[in-house]
Parts: sequence; structure tokens; C-alpha cells
Amino acid sequence: MNYPIFRLPKNGNSGSLLALKEQAGIILSIFIVAFCFPWISNGQITEGTYNLIDAEADTVLVQITDGMEWNLADVDSLNVQAINSYTVDRVVFRVNLVGTEVHSQGEGMAPYAAFGDNSGDYNNWGPLQATYTFTVDHELNNVVQGTDSFSITFVNVPTGSGSSIWSESGTTASYAGNVAIGRNSVPSGYALAVDGHVRTREVRVDQDTWPDYVFNKDYRLLSLQEVQEYIGTHGHLPNIPSADVVTSQGVQLGTMNRLLLEKIEELTLYILEQQRQIDQLQSDVKRLK
Repeated sequence: MNYPIFRLPKNGNSGSLLALKEQAGIILSIFIVAFCFPWISNGQITEGTYNLIDAEADTVLVQITDGMEWNLADVDSLNVQAINSYTVDRVVFRVNLVGTEVHSQGEGMAPYAAFGDNSGDYNNWGPLQATYTFTVDHELNNVVQGTDSFSITFVNVPTGSGSSIWSESGTTASYAGNVAIGRNSVPSGYALAVDGHVRTREVRVDQDTWPDYVFNKDYRLLSLQEVQEYIGTHGHLPNIPSADVVTSQGVQLGTMNRLLLEKIEELTLYILEQQRQIDQLQSDVKRLK
């Protein structure tokens, strides 16, 4: 960097003193920018070329230019590769985010990757939606031969939308409306509709009631004769939706689990009552003997 020469005035007139103040102000400004804000990119790429890498496919996405923008909606598992224009034996990357160095990496073998690699299998880097500044030193025998610096701004805009309807806070994306997947509409009263299979490890359904009420003393347990008559008339258990209703309206998981547990607890009461009767019969038989 070439600094302005600070020259003292040859005489003490007011014009010379004013010029002196202007030179001092220039030097102070350069000092502040150069030493207090080192993350500000100078937009210098002269020592080689740099590529943005798809770290999942290990392929080049685009050649990097200073100040470029990348849409994370296209690819968000990334890395940065340096290709030297002369012989070096080490490349050192420093990555800054809003004035703070968030990552540094020294690479002694090609491909020189800002976030490391294993013989060309690039490590994944998931940047935030922000502007990152890269400073890259090209070294030979521990002597810096040249330094490049550039910035990349990362955004996340769904492809083809022109703007995003989603809001992001950290790693959470939110949307105030309803979402349809594999279909064009969401039925009234629902926030999400999926026409297809959903695979997950676990689903939690919040419930306001649970059928412990079956064990209350005032719970009216139908007799087995009443249950038999109901089945004969309706073709399904009391308080359980029919096959026609399920086919046309589906099943609400929370409600159905509650009803199934209700039937299990009713069965438990029937079994306990039958066991009581069996014990009584066994006792009567013993007395007769």
C-alpha cells in the first residue's frame, strides 16, 4: 500500500497549516481503514483463481469474483478452492464475518480447499445468509508470495420466485400461511397437506384429554350384551368411526389413539370382571367339595 507523504510546510502561514491538517486527516483515515477494519475487501484477485465448490458432488459451481452473490437455495453445502498461477507449497485461508475471523485453514497440497478436503472429497461448509470476506496467502518456503482478498454474499431465495415468502432466524425458517406438498390446496382448518408418503422417526401429538376416565367409578361401562347388540346394528365398536367414515375423512392420529386406548382400558375392566367371576366360581366349587 502506498501511503501519502507527510510534508511539513516551509512557512507558517495559515494556508500551509490548513494543508498540514488535511494531510494529517488523510493519514488518520488510512490508518483507521487499514488497521481497524482489516476485513474490508480490497477486491484483489491477482495471484490465482478461486472456485465455489459443491461439497456434496465435489464439483465446481462457479469461478469466484469479488463481491459476487450466491443463492443458498441452489446449493448450500459449499467449499472454496484456490488454483495458483505460480508455484507454491502452501495456501492459507482466513475467513471473516463482520470483522471477526470465523475460520482459518492452511493447505499444503492441491486441491487447496478453504474448509479442507480428503483427496478431493471436499468438506461441507454451510454459510449463513451474510457477506464473508476471504483473505488468501500464497506461500513458498514459508514466505508469502502474494495475497488475494475477495468477498461473497450469500442469500437464500427459492429458485424462480424472485423473492422469498419464508422468513429466517438463525437455522429456523418460518411462514405464516398454509403449505401444500404434492397438491395445489390445503383443506380448511389445516396448516399442512401432503399428497404422498411422509417418513419420520417420531411424531408427537398433543392431547387435552386421555382415557383414564374409563377407570372412574362413575364411568358407564356398557355390558357385553350391549356391545354385541351395537356391533350387530352398526358393524363396528361403539365410539369408533366406521370404515366408510375413515375412507372418506381419514383418521386423526391423536383422537384415534385416544379411542383405541379407551377400548383397551374397557377390555381390561371386562377381563377383571371375568376374573372376579372365575375366582368366585372356583371358590364355590371348593365349598361344594
